[in-house]
Amino acid sequence: MFAIYNKQLIFFLGCILFLCIPKFICSQNLVPNYSFEVADSCPYNQGQISYAHGWFNANTMYPSTTDLYHPCGTISLIPPNIFTGFQYPRTGLAFIGVGVYTIWLANSREYAEIQLIDTLTGGKSYYVEFYVALGNGLNLAISNIGAYFTNSILLNNNYTVISVIPQVENPNTVFLADTMNWMKVSGTFVANGGEKYITVGCFRDDSLINDSVIAQFGNNFNYSYCYIDDVSVIPVDSLQGIPEFTKTEISLYPNPVSNVLNIRSQKVFEKIIVHDGLGRKMLEINPTNNNFSIELSNFSPGIYFLEAIEPSGNRVVKKFVHSL
Repeated sequence: MFAIYNKQLIFFLGCILFLCIPKFICSQNLVPNYSFEVADSCPYNQGQISYAHGWFNANTMYPSTTDLYHPCGTISLIPPNIFTGFQYPRTGLAFIGVGVYTIWLANSREYAEIQLIDTLTGGKSYYVEFYVALGNGLNLAISNIGAYFTNSILLNNNYTVISVIPQVENPNTVFLADTMNWMKVSGTFVANGGEKYITVGCFRDDSLINDSVIAQFGNNFNYSYCYIDDVSVIPVDSLQGIPEFTKTEISLYPNPVSNVLNIRSQKVFEKIIVHDGLGRKMLEINPTNNNFSIELSNFSPGIYFLEAIEPSGNRVVKKFVHSL
Protein backbone atom coordinates (compact mmCIF):
# COMPACT_ATOMS: atom_id res chain seq x y z
CA MET A 1 0.00 0.00 0.00
CA PHE A 2 3.05 2.25 0.26
CA ALA A 3 5.12 3.04 -2.81
CA ILE A 4 8.73 1.84 -2.80
CA TYR A 5 11.00 4.18 -4.73
CA ASN A 6 14.18 3.15 -6.49
CA LYS A 7 17.50 4.76 -5.72
CA GLN A 8 17.50 7.12 -8.69
CA LEU A 9 14.01 8.43 -7.96
CA ILE A 10 14.77 9.00 -4.29
CA PHE A 11 17.91 10.91 -5.21
CA PHE A 12 15.94 13.01 -7.70
CA LEU A 13 13.26 13.83 -5.14
CA GLY A 14 15.93 14.80 -2.61
CA CYS A 15 17.59 17.12 -5.10
CA ILE A 16 14.26 18.79 -5.86
CA LEU A 17 13.74 19.38 -2.15
CA PHE A 18 17.18 20.95 -1.85
CA LEU A 19 16.50 23.23 -4.83
CA CYS A 20 13.37 24.50 -3.09
CA ILE A 21 15.44 25.79 -0.16
CA PRO A 22 16.91 29.30 -0.43
CA LYS A 23 20.16 29.33 -2.35
CA PHE A 24 22.28 30.80 0.42
CA ILE A 25 21.50 27.87 2.73
CA CYS A 26 22.54 25.30 0.12
CA SER A 27 25.74 27.20 -0.71
CA GLN A 28 26.84 27.86 2.88
CA ASN A 29 25.91 24.69 4.79
CA LEU A 30 28.84 22.28 4.75
CA VAL A 31 26.69 19.29 5.75
CA PRO A 32 25.47 17.30 2.73
CA ASN A 33 22.05 15.68 2.99
CA TYR A 34 21.56 17.75 6.15
CA SER A 35 17.85 16.90 6.40
CA PHE A 36 18.23 13.18 5.50
CA GLU A 37 15.99 13.50 2.42
CA VAL A 38 18.26 11.70 -0.06
CA ALA A 39 18.08 7.95 0.55
CA ASP A 40 20.19 5.36 -1.28
CA SER A 41 17.71 2.66 -0.21
CA CYS A 42 14.36 2.58 1.56
CA PRO A 43 14.58 1.70 5.28
CA TYR A 44 12.72 -1.47 6.24
CA ASN A 45 14.12 -1.97 9.74
CA GLN A 46 15.77 -0.16 12.62
CA GLY A 47 19.45 0.74 12.46
CA GLN A 48 19.55 1.79 8.81
CA ILE A 49 20.89 5.34 9.01
CA SER A 50 23.41 4.34 6.33
CA TYR A 51 20.51 4.33 3.85
CA ALA A 52 20.48 8.14 4.17
CA HIS A 53 23.06 9.16 1.57
CA GLY A 54 26.42 9.88 3.24
CA TRP A 55 25.37 9.22 6.84
CA PHE A 56 26.44 6.35 9.11
CA ASN A 57 26.67 5.37 12.77
CA ALA A 58 30.09 5.91 14.40
CA ASN A 59 29.41 2.86 16.58
CA THR A 60 29.55 -0.39 14.65
CA MET A 61 28.33 -2.96 17.16
CA TYR A 62 24.75 -3.97 18.04
CA PRO A 63 22.68 -2.75 19.91
CA SER A 64 23.87 0.65 18.61
CA THR A 65 21.35 1.06 15.78
CA THR A 66 20.66 4.64 14.63
CA ASP A 67 17.37 4.78 12.73
CA LEU A 68 16.24 6.50 9.52
CA TYR A 69 12.63 7.64 9.13
CA HIS A 70 11.77 8.23 5.47
CA PRO A 71 8.52 8.26 3.43
CA CYS A 72 9.73 5.43 1.20
CA GLY A 73 10.28 3.10 4.17
CA THR A 74 8.09 0.40 5.67
CA ILE A 75 5.08 1.37 7.77
CA SER A 76 6.71 1.88 11.18
CA LEU A 77 9.47 4.04 9.63
CA ILE A 78 7.26 6.47 7.68
CA PRO A 79 6.72 9.84 9.40
CA PRO A 80 4.65 10.95 11.15
CA ASN A 81 3.45 7.53 12.40
CA ILE A 82 6.60 5.69 13.53
CA PHE A 83 7.32 2.89 15.96
CA THR A 84 8.45 5.30 18.68
CA GLY A 85 5.41 7.57 18.45
CA PHE A 86 4.17 10.38 16.23
CA GLN A 87 6.45 13.09 14.84
CA TYR A 88 6.57 15.27 11.74
CA PRO A 89 9.99 16.17 10.29
CA ARG A 90 11.09 19.69 11.11
CA THR A 91 11.59 20.27 7.38
CA GLY A 92 11.27 18.08 4.33
CA LEU A 93 10.10 14.48 4.66
CA ALA A 94 12.72 12.63 6.71
CA PHE A 95 14.71 12.62 9.96
CA ILE A 96 16.71 10.18 12.11
CA GLY A 97 16.44 8.71 15.60
CA VAL A 98 19.36 8.29 17.99
CA GLY A 99 19.52 6.49 21.32
CA VAL A 100 21.50 8.84 23.55
CA TYR A 101 21.24 7.29 27.00
CA THR A 102 19.73 4.39 28.92
CA ILE A 103 20.12 3.15 32.48
CA TRP A 104 19.49 -0.39 31.27
CA LEU A 105 22.86 -0.78 29.53
CA ALA A 106 25.88 1.12 30.83
CA ASN A 107 27.29 3.79 28.49
CA SER A 108 25.24 2.57 25.51
CA ARG A 109 25.16 5.16 22.69
CA GLU A 110 24.12 5.75 19.08
CA TYR A 111 25.57 8.40 16.76
CA ALA A 112 25.10 10.03 13.37
CA GLU A 113 28.20 10.87 11.30
CA ILE A 114 28.88 12.31 7.84
CA GLN A 115 31.78 13.74 5.85
CA LEU A 116 31.54 17.49 5.30
CA ILE A 117 31.41 19.06 1.85
CA ASP A 118 34.65 20.93 2.53
CA THR A 119 37.51 20.70 5.02
CA LEU A 120 37.41 23.25 7.84
CA THR A 121 40.04 26.00 7.87
CA GLY A 122 42.23 26.47 10.93
CA GLY A 123 41.54 29.65 12.90
CA LYS A 124 38.16 30.15 11.21
CA SER A 125 34.91 30.27 13.20
CA TYR A 126 31.98 28.00 12.32
CA TYR A 127 28.36 28.08 13.39
CA VAL A 128 26.83 24.67 14.18
CA GLU A 129 23.11 23.98 14.48
CA PHE A 130 20.82 20.96 14.61
CA TYR A 131 17.35 20.25 15.95
CA VAL A 132 16.24 17.64 18.48
CA ALA A 133 12.88 16.27 19.64
CA LEU A 134 12.46 13.70 22.41
CA GLY A 135 10.76 10.50 21.28
CA ASN A 136 7.15 10.07 22.41
CA GLY A 137 6.80 7.75 25.38
CA LEU A 138 10.59 7.57 25.87
CA ASN A 139 10.62 10.22 28.50
CA LEU A 140 14.02 10.19 30.12
CA ALA A 141 15.49 13.51 28.97
CA ILE A 142 19.14 14.55 28.98
CA SER A 143 20.86 17.83 28.19
CA ASN A 144 24.21 16.57 26.94
CA ILE A 145 23.93 16.19 23.16
CA GLY A 146 26.58 17.75 20.96
CA ALA A 147 28.60 17.74 17.75
CA TYR A 148 32.19 16.51 17.48
CA PHE A 149 34.50 17.25 14.53
CA THR A 150 37.40 15.06 13.43
CA ASN A 151 40.04 15.13 10.70
CA SER A 152 39.45 11.50 9.81
CA ILE A 153 36.52 9.14 9.97
CA LEU A 154 35.43 8.33 13.52
CA LEU A 155 34.60 4.66 14.07
CA ASN A 156 34.17 2.89 17.40
CA ASN A 157 34.04 -0.90 17.10
CA ASN A 158 31.66 -1.07 20.02
CA TYR A 159 28.20 0.13 21.14
CA THR A 160 29.50 2.32 23.96
CA VAL A 161 30.11 6.00 24.53
CA ILE A 162 32.80 7.80 22.54
CA SER A 163 34.37 9.76 25.39
CA VAL A 164 35.55 12.99 23.80
CA ILE A 165 34.78 16.67 24.34
CA PRO A 166 32.50 17.92 21.54
CA GLN A 167 33.27 21.33 20.08
CA VAL A 168 29.57 22.23 20.39
CA GLU A 169 27.26 20.88 23.11
CA ASN A 170 23.82 21.77 24.41
CA PRO A 171 23.98 23.65 27.76
CA ASN A 172 24.12 21.29 30.74
CA THR A 173 21.14 22.99 32.41
CA VAL A 174 18.82 22.87 29.36
CA PHE A 175 17.04 19.53 29.14
CA LEU A 176 16.08 18.34 25.66
CA ALA A 177 12.73 17.28 27.01
CA ASP A 178 10.19 18.52 24.46
CA THR A 179 8.25 15.73 22.77
CA MET A 180 6.05 18.25 20.95
CA ASN A 181 8.42 20.74 19.30
CA TRP A 182 11.86 20.67 17.71
CA MET A 183 14.54 22.15 20.02
CA LYS A 184 17.59 23.91 18.61
CA VAL A 185 21.11 22.95 19.68
CA SER A 186 23.65 25.48 18.43
CA GLY A 187 27.01 27.09 19.04
CA THR A 188 30.18 28.35 17.41
CA PHE A 189 33.76 27.12 17.57
CA VAL A 190 37.13 27.89 16.04
CA ALA A 191 38.46 25.05 13.88
CA ASN A 192 41.95 23.69 14.39
CA GLY A 193 42.08 22.99 10.68
CA GLY A 194 41.65 19.78 8.72
CA GLU A 195 38.32 18.73 10.25
CA LYS A 196 36.36 16.74 7.66
CA TYR A 197 33.71 14.80 9.64
CA ILE A 198 30.90 15.74 12.02
CA THR A 199 29.43 13.28 14.52
CA VAL A 200 26.26 14.06 16.49
CA GLY A 201 25.23 12.35 19.72
CA CYS A 202 26.02 12.13 23.44
CA PHE A 203 29.73 12.00 24.26
CA ARG A 204 29.58 11.91 28.07
CA ASP A 205 29.98 8.87 30.28
CA ASP A 206 26.85 7.92 32.21
CA SER A 207 28.30 9.40 35.41
CA LEU A 208 28.60 12.83 33.75
CA ILE A 209 25.17 12.98 32.12
CA ASN A 210 22.55 15.41 33.40
CA ASP A 211 19.26 13.56 33.10
CA SER A 212 15.68 14.04 34.21
CA VAL A 213 12.61 11.80 34.18
CA ILE A 214 9.91 14.09 32.80
CA ALA A 215 7.12 11.48 32.98
CA GLN A 216 6.85 7.89 34.14
CA PHE A 217 4.10 6.34 32.05
CA GLY A 218 4.66 3.18 30.05
CA ASN A 219 7.70 0.94 30.33
CA ASN A 220 10.29 3.08 28.57
CA PHE A 221 10.99 6.00 30.88
CA ASN A 222 14.49 4.69 31.57
CA TYR A 223 15.53 5.26 27.96
CA SER A 224 16.30 8.54 26.16
CA TYR A 225 15.80 8.47 22.40
CA CYS A 226 15.94 11.64 20.31
CA TYR A 227 14.94 12.57 16.78
CA ILE A 228 17.42 14.76 14.87
CA ASP A 229 16.85 16.95 11.81
CA ASP A 230 18.42 19.87 9.92
CA VAL A 231 22.13 19.62 10.75
CA SER A 232 24.12 22.70 9.69
CA VAL A 233 27.77 23.78 9.75
CA ILE A 234 28.21 27.30 8.34
CA PRO A 235 31.31 29.55 8.23
CA VAL A 236 30.53 32.51 10.49
CA ASP A 237 31.95 35.06 8.05
CA SER A 238 29.53 33.86 5.37
CA LEU A 239 26.57 34.74 7.61
CA GLN A 240 27.32 38.46 7.46
CA GLY A 241 24.94 40.33 5.21
CA ILE A 242 22.74 37.29 4.57
CA PRO A 243 19.05 37.80 5.35
CA GLU A 244 17.62 35.55 8.03
CA PHE A 245 15.55 32.67 6.64
CA THR A 246 12.44 31.99 8.70
CA LYS A 247 9.47 29.78 8.05
CA THR A 248 5.98 31.22 8.11
CA GLU A 249 5.03 31.80 11.74
CA ILE A 250 1.76 30.54 13.15
CA SER A 251 0.64 30.93 16.75
CA LEU A 252 -1.81 28.72 18.65
CA TYR A 253 -3.30 29.82 21.96
CA PRO A 254 -4.18 28.99 24.60
CA ASN A 255 -2.04 25.88 24.69
CA PRO A 256 -3.11 23.68 26.45
CA VAL A 257 -6.65 24.42 25.24
CA SER A 258 -10.02 23.21 26.55
CA ASN A 259 -12.63 24.56 24.13
CA VAL A 260 -11.62 27.23 21.60
CA LEU A 261 -8.21 27.30 19.92
CA ASN A 262 -7.16 30.67 18.48
CA ILE A 263 -4.96 30.71 15.38
CA ARG A 264 -2.88 33.66 14.22
CA SER A 265 -0.50 33.61 11.25
CA GLN A 266 1.38 35.84 8.81
CA LYS A 267 -0.69 34.72 5.86
CA VAL A 268 -3.93 33.02 4.90
CA PHE A 269 -3.49 29.26 4.59
CA GLU A 270 -5.31 27.27 1.97
CA LYS A 271 -6.18 24.46 4.35
CA ILE A 272 -6.01 23.67 8.07
CA ILE A 273 -6.05 20.01 9.17
CA VAL A 274 -6.07 18.75 12.75
CA HIS A 275 -4.71 15.24 13.45
CA ASP A 276 -4.90 13.32 16.68
CA GLY A 277 -1.89 11.65 18.32
CA LEU A 278 -2.29 8.59 16.06
CA GLY A 279 -2.27 10.71 12.90
CA ARG A 280 -6.01 10.42 12.21
CA LYS A 281 -7.68 13.44 10.60
CA MET A 282 -10.06 15.02 13.09
CA LEU A 283 -10.92 18.31 11.40
CA GLU A 284 -10.32 20.08 8.08
CA ILE A 285 -11.22 23.68 7.22
CA ASN A 286 -10.44 26.25 4.53
CA PRO A 287 -9.80 29.54 6.35
CA THR A 288 -10.63 32.88 4.75
CA ASN A 289 -8.30 35.02 6.88
CA ASN A 290 -5.21 34.76 9.05
CA ASN A 291 -6.98 35.40 12.36
CA PHE A 292 -9.60 32.82 13.34
CA SER A 293 -10.61 30.22 15.91
CA ILE A 294 -11.74 26.60 15.89
CA GLU A 295 -14.07 24.81 18.30
CA LEU A 296 -12.59 21.79 20.08
CA SER A 297 -15.10 21.09 22.85
CA ASN A 298 -15.98 17.71 21.30
CA PHE A 299 -12.34 16.58 21.22
CA SER A 300 -11.02 14.10 23.78
CA PRO A 301 -8.08 15.19 25.97
CA GLY A 302 -4.70 14.48 24.41
CA ILE A 303 -1.99 15.69 22.03
CA TYR A 304 -3.01 16.99 18.60
CA PHE A 305 -1.20 18.31 15.52
CA LEU A 306 -2.39 21.28 13.50
CA GLU A 307 -1.16 21.14 9.90
CA ALA A 308 -1.41 24.45 8.00
CA ILE A 309 -0.98 24.10 4.23
CA GLU A 310 -0.03 27.06 2.02
CA PRO A 311 -1.28 27.43 -1.60
CA SER A 312 2.25 26.53 -2.73
CA GLY A 313 2.00 23.19 -0.94
CA ASN A 314 4.42 24.12 1.84
CA ARG A 315 3.18 23.29 5.30
CA VAL A 316 3.69 24.36 8.89
CA VAL A 317 2.96 21.87 11.68
CA LYS A 318 2.24 22.86 15.27
CA LYS A 319 1.38 20.66 18.23
CA PHE A 320 -1.10 21.49 20.95
CA VAL A 321 -2.60 19.81 24.00
CA HIS A 322 -6.34 19.49 24.55
CA SER A 323 -7.16 19.38 28.24
CA LEU A 324 -10.35 18.99 30.24
